[in-house]
Amino acid sequence: VEGRKLILGGVTVPHSLGLLGHSDADVLVLDEPFTGLDEETRVRCAGFLMDNLQGRTLVMSTHREEDADLLQAVRVVLGDFMGAAKAKAQI
Repeated sequence: VEGRKLILGGVTVPHSLGLLGHSDADVLVLDEPFTGLDEETRVRCAGFLMDNLQGRTLVMSTHREEDADLLQAVRVVLGDFMGAAKAKAQI
């Protein structure tokens, strides 16, 4: 993105939070950042992200709708890839 900084991450929440706190990036891209966390930690980390985005854009991939709910996110559903794979396997 010209003139903007972008952070990409396939990283865990502690790394994500560290990036957030020490970065002036306009956009953060996180790949399933809450995977493997218990519910209490998931809620606390989501709250920290929401409190510290400071106007920046967060793009996050997840398989859990609950994660999107925690972040009050706008959802973009790319498709039912598992359903398509199963259908092809049966042909």
